[in-house]
Amino acid sequence: MSAEQQTGGIGGLTVDGWRLYYGDNTTADSLHTTWQQAPSENVQILSVYFKETYNIWEGDELKTYPYRQMFFYCDYYWPFGAGNSHEAWAAAEVNEQPKRGQLIPDQDWWAIYNSAFADLTL
Repeated sequence: MSAEQQTGGIGGLTVDGWRLYYGDNTTADSLHTTWQQAPSENVQILSVYFKETYNIWEGDELKTYPYRQMFFYCDYYWPFGAGNSHEAWAAAEVNEQPKRGQLIPDQDWWAIYNSAFADLTL
C-alpha cells in the first residue's frame, strides 16, 4: 500500500511519507525510494509524516508543519509502525518487508535522534 493510500492507520491521520534513519548517519525516504528498495539493516528511527498540519509561532513568524510520529528502540520497523520480534512477523504478513534495528553506542544514537527530531518536514 502506498503512503498516499494509507489513511486512518495512526490516529486517523493520512500518511504522506516516511524517512528511515540508519546507524551510519544515512537516511532513506519515500520521496526518493520505495520501502522495498530502502536498506533493511541498522535502522535506528522511522519517522512517519502526515498530510495534516499544525501551526506554531517561531519568534514573530507563524509556521506550518506536518504532524509526524517517530518510532525507535525497536527490533523491527514496517510501514507504519515498529515492534519487537514476535510482533514483526505478524505485521510482515499484512504490511511490507520489515526493516531491522540494531544496537549502536548511545552517543551515536542520540546524534541520530537529534537529527531526526529536527527534521520537521519530509
